[in-house]
Amino acid sequence: MRPVVGLMMTRNEADIIEEVLASWRRLAIPILALDDSDDGTLDLLRRDPNVFALRQTDICGRRSSGSVHWMYQVLLDEKRRRFGHDTWVLISLGDEIWYHHPLKIVRDMEREGAVILRCRMCNHLLHPEDRDRWDFDRGAWREPFASWARVDRVPYYTAHWFESRGFLDRPGLTYRIWPAWTRRDAGVLPKNLRGREYSRHPLIRHHSVRDPVQAIARAKDRVERGFQEAYRPYYYQKSPRDVFYPSFDDGAIALRKFTGTYDEYENGLEDLRSDTTAAVVPTVE
Repeated sequence: MRPVVGLMMTRNEADIIEEVLASWRRLAIPILALDDSDDGTLDLLRRDPNVFALRQTDICGRRSSGSVHWMYQVLLDEKRRRFGHDTWVLISLGDEIWYHHPLKIVRDMEREGAVILRCRMCNHLLHPEDRDRWDFDRGAWREPFASWARVDRVPYYTAHWFESRGFLDRPGLTYRIWPAWTRRDAGVLPKNLRGREYSRHPLIRHHSVRDPVQAIARAKDRVERGFQEAYRPYYYQKSPRDVFYPSFDDGAIALRKFTGTYDEYENGLEDLRSDTTAAVVPTVE
């Protein structure tokens, strides 16, 4: 199997980045990260021996900062400098944990002859039943978030959101038109990537919201940077008491109680979940 390398964009993920990085350390898949945080996320990235982290403003300057997709070209160039072209590239944002085993996914893709990976996103949201967990006076969870039982940590979800998260790198693939920092791409895959898409859609746990204060802060950051307007109707300029939704206002997303295991919703993907013999992967220097 070809080597596997992860590319990660991060922005203010200090509260959960260690959980995310631990999931990759167990797999020995090296991560190249590009960070645009002011909450200590970069320091946590650089403490991890499995990660090589760059500060975004050291590369492009504050005027161009912000986690936009064309910045992946920076990471792709660094990946090629260290590991060459003939590798699998997995995109892992700083608030995402892969539920299905990435090395098993890649091995299965090679058997299929697939070069493009799309995943199903399980979004973690706040629901009225979570209100009692939150102390509005202190602005904190009554019990540490990390101590919640797994089922309680993901009580509501949407599992119909599909996003591209991987590809087989080849010479000539590129994210943007030179000069750099002048164009945005529509997705996390190189614009000239062509080939077969993997027949399965593994699941990724997406920590889209961790607490009500953070939900509002992330909406302010993303809306005012013009990065993600979708946050506006749900979290932008709201109070913490107003962001526990039984459903979204437009009715397009119905939140469902998560009471069992992910496997019940995976339609035969369980075989991708269990551990496997580690493939030979490169080491981050």
